[in-house]
Amino acid sequence: HETWESALVKDEIEYEDLRKRLNETSATLSLDQRSELIYLLLENNMIEEDPPELLIDTDNKRISSQSSVFFPPEGKIFSLPEWVPQRILNSELIASLRDRFRLSRVRDLRLRLELFNVQEYNLNAFISAVQAETNRRCKERPDEELTLRQQAIQVMWNLYSSSEEKVSLGEKITIILPTRNGSFESAKDVYFGEEYENGRILEYLYAHIDSSSFVAAPEKLGFVNTSKEIEEFLSWIGVNRSPRHKSMDAGYSERDFLDYVMFSLKYPARFNEIAIENVQQLRECYKTLREIMMNCVIQQK
Repeated sequence: HETWESALVKDEIEYEDLRKRLNETSATLSLDQRSELIYLLLENNMIEEDPPELLIDTDNKRISSQSSVFFPPEGKIFSLPEWVPQRILNSELIASLRDRFRLSRVRDLRLRLELFNVQEYNLNAFISAVQAETNRRCKERPDEELTLRQQAIQVMWNLYSSSEEKVSLGEKITIILPTRNGSFESAKDVYFGEEYENGRILEYLYAHIDSSSFVAAPEKLGFVNTSKEIEEFLSWIGVNRSPRHKSMDAGYSERDFLDYVMFSLKYPARFNEIAIENVQQLRECYKTLREIMMNCVIQQK
């Protein structure tokens, strides 16, 4: 590849021709050759539009120029299945490029590799992409939904457990999980059941109502057994550890409710030192109504 390197510097090869030749030969390049070619392309401002496919992922497979590429979490090594559209940059290639560019910080290297669509690691971006791709696959292959959902859960678990800092999952991200009765629901709509340490009370509260309210057992999610870490992960993607609070429109106003309470009282009504003879007198005490109602609640308790 010395001819290519000298040609790069002398600008003797048209970029499109060079990119095509590099793509065709990419699979045969050594790590050092990749690193050197990337360095020369960037140092000589040779990249126009799509970059050549010189980057490799954690499985040493060539990364398409159309794929989004991410640095791995600091100090962690893991791979992604082929169906996940994002790729993780090979850590050995990162080390080689840092040496070649003489950079001490990974962030500085990311800036240098911007033309190769390389981005900093982002857990939320990965989780969102995995879920979107899984939804697409399930739509195409509905008979395999359980297997596809299990695969997605395992990918998300690997991403989650590989991240030192557990950022909050984005509110707009909805993870679909298998439930106890075999249906598929949003993680935000299901609870831990008796299969999980945190689910015993919830089991008592909801088991007689709807079995689809519970997330499936760990084995149905692709885990060998449960653990504190797995429960933390499931809680992170949305599974409820306690009853949810949900505001509902009851179809009446606050004033309607107050009228209901007023007419429900037996008159004369006493609230500690205060005596109310009838509803009209209670209405006249509107300014102190809140205080009266609080006393009523306390008295009933």
